[in-house]
Amino acid sequence: MKKIVQAKVRPGPSSSQTIKEHFKADTNRGPQTPKEIKMAAATKIAEHDAMPDADSPILEYLKAMKASLTDRIDNLTSHVEDIKLSVSQAIEKADSALENSLTNQANLKLLDEHVMAVNDRLTSVETEQKATNLKFRGFPEEAEGTEDLITFIASFIAQALQLEEGVYPVITNAAQLGSKNNSKRTTPRDIVATIADVRVRRRILQEAQKTKSFIYNDLPIDVFPDISREALQIRRKLKATTKQLQHLHQKYRWLPSGKLYVYYQGLHLYAYDEDSGKQLLQAMQAETPMEHEGEKRSFKRRNLYIFF
Repeated sequence: MKKIVQAKVRPGPSSSQTIKEHFKADTNRGPQTPKEIKMAAATKIAEHDAMPDADSPILEYLKAMKASLTDRIDNLTSHVEDIKLSVSQAIEKADSALENSLTNQANLKLLDEHVMAVNDRLTSVETEQKATNLKFRGFPEEAEGTEDLITFIASFIAQALQLEEGVYPVITNAAQLGSKNNSKRTTPRDIVATIADVRVRRRILQEAQKTKSFIYNDLPIDVFPDISREALQIRRKLKATTKQLQHLHQKYRWLPSGKLYVYYQGLHLYAYDEDSGKQLLQAMQAETPMEHEGEKRSFKRRNLYIFF
């Protein structure tokens, strides 16, 4: 015969007791329907069953996770603040660099303008100094023999222009350009002569272009003005423009700065490269002024040349 052992069970809160406590806690709500009573009782039971104990491993794990996430969030917030500070400093440096760059660009622009003005002035001075010079090309080396270059060139010009006997142009200086012992040179050196009288220079140039009288021992001698390298480059760039002006029978002059000057129907037009040359021709067609008051004086007071 088996013995029935009855286990002693520690009394605990029952569902009925929980419901009663719920009823006591909610007496101030007034009368409830049976359905509400059942739902409230079920909710209380579920909350009671789901509540973990204070020493539960799940609760400890959740606390540890919360602490870890909090630390990570704090670290991330600190990194974000550092990044914001770095970005702010980088923006300040970029603004400072941009401001310095703009300042440097403005200074460079002023410097470029100053350099251009100085170059124009140097070209003008060089052109003015060379305005009284003529170049003679084609004489053999040491063609003057025992004579000095001034006497040799003066005699040659008097013979070419068929001047009266004993009449010679006044030449204040004459010299050969370049080194005599240059092994790379294949042609004779040019001779530069300074002739102060503008009328004599014009006559020499006109005769040299119109006739073939400038000949030395059956060798043709070319005569042309002494022009600076910068001014000569400008003339080469404006070759198409000058041809078009010649075709239109429009007079023009070369200024000491090397620029091309045209006075057309009250307009003062200038050119110094291919683009400005095209603009000059367009301005003549559209009658758009391109005035530079500073250049007008050069046109009126200086003796320059025009070639057709």
